[in-house]
Amino acid sequence: METLSRFEDNDGIIKEIMKTPMFKDILKNHLRSTDRSSGRKTTKTILWQDPEVLLGLTGSMPDIINLIVDSLDELGEQLKEKYPPELIAGLMESLYKDIDRSSLKRCINTWSDLGRDIWSSSSGARSSALNAIQTKGPGFIAGALNNAAKRINSIEAENPQLISAFLKDTISNIDGPEFNKASHTLTNAILDQKWGITSWLFERLRMKLHKLLQKTGIL
Repeated sequence: METLSRFEDNDGIIKEIMKTPMFKDILKNHLRSTDRSSGRKTTKTILWQDPEVLLGLTGSMPDIINLIVDSLDELGEQLKEKYPPELIAGLMESLYKDIDRSSLKRCINTWSDLGRDIWSSSSGARSSALNAIQTKGPGFIAGALNNAAKRINSIEAENPQLISAFLKDTISNIDGPEFNKASHTLTNAILDQKWGITSWLFERLRMKLHKLLQKTGIL
């Protein structure tokens, strides 16, 4: 899109503007005084004041999303290269404390409801999603599971009680009937595979027994 191209080509101008103390002061004061509810008001105005504007924004949305994704990717690269992890961790902790978690939860629920409505009403969307899951899902899930396994093992080595406490709190908040139904489906799918499930199960039991004997002092 031409507008976005101009924005990308004018990084030199942006650099010069950001060097000026006046711009920094204006930006900080504006962000601190921003009314959070103005975002909702602006969204309603854009959506319903003129449908033509909405259609124009919809057509530009892929370019805007691509720009945001690239910007976030570059932000992560710059933070990783130029700032120590301790400083970034402190920044993330500060951001987490200041974020309105009730608004974040409401936003997640709203988009989840919208996603369910789209899924229920559009056979085309369901077909595309299921096709993507079938073709790309296995590799993505396997990679995610491998990364998760590495992180879990690392956390377990540093704090042996953390995983157990985390699972306890998580399970207490799970929707029982829905989880049982999903677990039944996944169990049947797993048992249909020929990947040595019996030996895997016995190995898990052996490790659990070994850990229990160590805790009781027998080993």
